[in-house]
Amino acid sequence: MARMDAFQACSDLDETASGTTTISFSVATDGHVDSVSVGEPLGNPRVEGCLLRIFQSLEFPSAARPTKASFPFLFKPKQKEKP
Repeated sequence: MARMDAFQACSDLDETASGTTTISFSVATDGHVDSVSVGEPLGNPRVEGCLLRIFQSLEFPSAARPTKASFPFLFKPKQKEKP
């Protein structure tokens, strides 16, 4: 659940962020993320950079082979509350 809060914090950096981005990453056999990149740009370097930092800090269980994956994120502008 803590990671979900971190991803939400990236969204909160720009409440006008809109669109889809994909983060591509590879996990080494020891479980650490050894590369991460924006596969599909959102066009918002601040939000993308935040997502990249979170993915770089993730750890996964050990595996016999390295693993590559990608994860999509959909951003919608925050609705302003009506008075």
